[in-house]
Amino acid sequence: MFLLIRSNIKKSGKTSIAFFLLLMATMLLSYTGSQMTEGFRRLYQEKAAETNSADFAAVLPRGFCEEYGEEIEGFQKADEEILTMEIADALLLRSMDIQAGTGEPINGSWMFRNADKQGTLSCPQMVERLEQVPENGIYVPYVCRTFFGFELGDVFHISFGEWQDSYIIAGFTEDVLFGSRSNIAFDLPEEAFRSLQEKAGTDCDAEIIMMKTEGDVNGLSNRFTEFVAGKSDGDIFYNTSDIEYAENSRSNNLTQTSHTDWCAEP
Repeated sequence: MFLLIRSNIKKSGKTSIAFFLLLMATMLLSYTGSQMTEGFRRLYQEKAAETNSADFAAVLPRGFCEEYGEEIEGFQKADEEILTMEIADALLLRSMDIQAGTGEPINGSWMFRNADKQGTLSCPQMVERLEQVPENGIYVPYVCRTFFGFELGDVFHISFGEWQDSYIIAGFTEDVLFGSRSNIAFDLPEEAFRSLQEKAGTDCDAEIIMMKTEGDVNGLSNRFTEFVAGKSDGDIFYNTSDIEYAENSRSNNLTQTSHTDWCAEP
């Protein structure tokens, strides 16, 4: 590389200077990018530890989990690499619009959890909240502030089928597996969660199966997916997230915004 620069200097001083500046700029950008990536990885690992993030999570219909509860326990016991497993209640509302403040409606499949039924795995970390939490408060992943422009105190509307509900954004949370744009979970106090469950109907009842493993996460994901496929007729909703996929999803945000969707420290 330096021999090439020296040769160019002899041919054209102006050309060589431009080439040298371009080279320096490229090296600077490369260094800056590597520093950002390394900083992101450290922050990601810190957040995973703070929230005791599961390595793998699967969202399945509650009926499926109840029918095959013993088999799911058997799957855990048969896999010596699984350290622990927890199951949490959830609602999965598909093809639903959400809207906050004066923003445009956003259509998608959205998951809601019972904020008062926390276990030990993947516990959302509250990082910003209203001083006085309203009765109809909802807790929203910080990514919704970064990319959708949601703000504390915004009225948060959901429209599903022929009904709609409204809440107040009472706080922002951080969650490694369900806090990126590809996997979002909202958290409601138990009373509001049960009310939404009644309106949404049993077709939206779900459970989140979370696992910690000392083995390969992709291998665990593939094995559990095969297990589910062997028990179902293929006509059920099934969504997964794992710690490696979540890291890649967050890392990709570095190229789309000047900062990651990680929230600031409280």
